[in-house]
Amino acid sequence: MKHTNKLTKSEYVINLLKIAEKIIFNHGEIARKTSKSLYDIGTKKEKYIKNAFFSYYNIYESIKGLDKIIIFFSINPLPKCLISTSLSKIDYYQYHYEMHHIKISTIIDMCVNYINEIYRIGMPIKKCNVYSILENLNIKETQTAIELKNFNTHFQQLKKNRNLIIHQNCFKSKKIECLDNSILDYNFISAETKKWFKKEIFENKKNVIKEMNNENEIVSNFVFKILETLTEPFLFNIKCLKEFE
Repeated sequence: MKHTNKLTKSEYVINLLKIAEKIIFNHGEIARKTSKSLYDIGTKKEKYIKNAFFSYYNIYESIKGLDKIIIFFSINPLPKCLISTSLSKIDYYQYHYEMHHIKISTIIDMCVNYINEIYRIGMPIKKCNVYSILENLNIKETQTAIELKNFNTHFQQLKKNRNLIIHQNCFKSKKIECLDNSILDYNFISAETKKWFKKEIFENKKNVIKEMNNENEIVSNFVFKILETLTEPFLFNIKCLKEFE
C-alpha cells in the first residue's frame, strides 16, 4: 500500500526494526519451545522494545486499512450479491465513507497512545488523549507535541463527524448523497437523462475517492513526522532500562 511505504523510510522505524528484529526472533523461539507468551518473555528493556514494535505495526496496518477503503469504494460495478433488498448502493458507500472517518480518528488516538508508550509517561489508557499528552510536562515543549497538535487540528472537523457517527448515528454527507442512483430506476426518466445522471454520479465518486486518497496521504505524512521525533526518547529509554538490568 502506497501510503505505508513512507513510514518504512523513517529513521525511527529503521532503528526500531534493526533493534527489535533479533529480540523478537529469539523470544519467538523461546515461546515456541516453552508455550510462554511472547509478550511475557525478556527484560524490561526487551519488553519495551517489543511493545514499541508491535504498537508501531498496529499503526502501520491501520494506515493500510485506509487504502483498502478506497479499493472497496472503487469497485464498479458492485457485485450483485452486495446489493440486496436491505443494502442499497448508497448504504454501501455511506458505510465505507463513515469507516474512513472512524479509522482516521482512531489513528490519531493510536499515535497518542504510542507517544505515551515511547516516552514512558505511564498515563492510563482511559486518561490518555491528545490534550492530556499535550499538557504533560515531559511532552509539551517537544517537537512531538507540535506534530501531534498539528495532526489533531487538521482533522478536527473529521473527528466531529466521527462523533456524530459513533454517538448519534446521524452523520450525513452531501458528497455521499450525490452518489445516490435510485433515480435511475424510474421508468419516466429518459435514456438521455439517465446517461447524464450516470456521468454525474461517476464524476462525484471520482471526487470522493480523490478526497479520501488525499486525506490518506496527509495522515501518512503526519504519522511520519511524529515517528521522526521519537528516535531520541526511544534510544534514551533503552539506555536507561539497560542500566537497571
